Amino acid sequence: MIVDDNPATLKLLEDMLLQQEYEVHSFPSGSMALAAALRHPPDLILLDVDMPEMNGYEVCERLKSATALSEIPVIFLSALNDTQDKITAFRSGAADYVSKPFQFEEVHARVETHLKLHGLQRALMLQNARLEEIVAARTSELAKSNESLTVSLRERELLLQEVNHRVHNNLQIICSLLGMQCAVVTDPLLATALLETQNRILSMATIHQTLYDSGNLSDVEFAKYIQLLASNVSNSYGVDPTRIELAFELEPVRLEIDCAIPCGLILNEWLSNAFKHAFPHGRKGEVRISLQQRDHLILLGVHDNGVGLFKGHVPSSPKSLGLSLVDVLSEQLEGTLEIASSRGSSHFVLRFPQISDNA
Repeated sequence: MIVDDNPATLKLLEDMLLQQEYEVHSFPSGSMALAAALRHPPDLILLDVDMPEMNGYEVCERLKSATALSEIPVIFLSALNDTQDKITAFRSGAADYVSKPFQFEEVHARVETHLKLHGLQRALMLQNARLEEIVAARTSELAKSNESLTVSLRERELLLQEVNHRVHNNLQIICSLLGMQCAVVTDPLLATALLETQNRILSMATIHQTLYDSGNLSDVEFAKYIQLLASNVSNSYGVDPTRIELAFELEPVRLEIDCAIPCGLILNEWLSNAFKHAFPHGRKGEVRISLQQRDHLILLGVHDNGVGLFKGHVPSSPKSLGLSLVDVLSEQLEGTLEIASSRGSSHFVLRFPQISDNA
């Protein structure tokens, strides 16, 4: 589009650009050019500054204020060569400024350059719009996938809760059956063996119950579990709490279920040993359970102030099923056992590495 109130200049520019195979539309006034541009936006505008009715600065400002026309490059053609005139032109939104009298080669070079730049700008805008569409589509797909994943995870969690609940119930049934069997057997050794087996199964059932109650199926709040297990084992042996007192020194430690179950079985053996052997003939005392976390190690201990093991001697290879089970389970945890006994006290401590979430 060419806008100039001088017919000779308008004709000259039109003929020159037509020879270069441009499609040219010429207008002698700014108002006519604006109306035509709104109907059919051009790719570039050559605009005179000094025109009656509406000067080039006003025309350019109106072009830039119209959303549909604001990106069209405007090249001013003017006989005004004052620096302030050029500054005003650029402030009004001009892309370039050519002084009259002009050389057509210069005008053509400016036109060609700004048309290419405008074309690249439009291509970039189209590409950006396309990218925004792609991003929006991918975002929508991701949102749907996340929603589906959330539903699947929730279904999996509910399934695990149900499985965990059924495992707990089945273990409780086994404990009840063993308890019924204990009530009818007459052999005291067999009754003791059944009771110990019942307590071992109960220690595992308590793990599953703790998981189910907490709603967290990945790990166990082990300090809470210890208190439940100690109470269960004490009750199973009919311990008088006024004679043998339970004490706890427990730090807040969470253990994964694969680690919690063997720890629970070990703790069950140590507590059973204390309740059966540490306080004979009505002796009074205390059984203290400790749980600590030091760096990357977990320390689980059972301590009593009873009569001690074998008059102070600690066997290097215990032959009872319970203590043999403790050895096997501690190896499974990659832990080490510390057993110390003297007249009037016994100490059982298990040290094992904490399993990280990424292990």
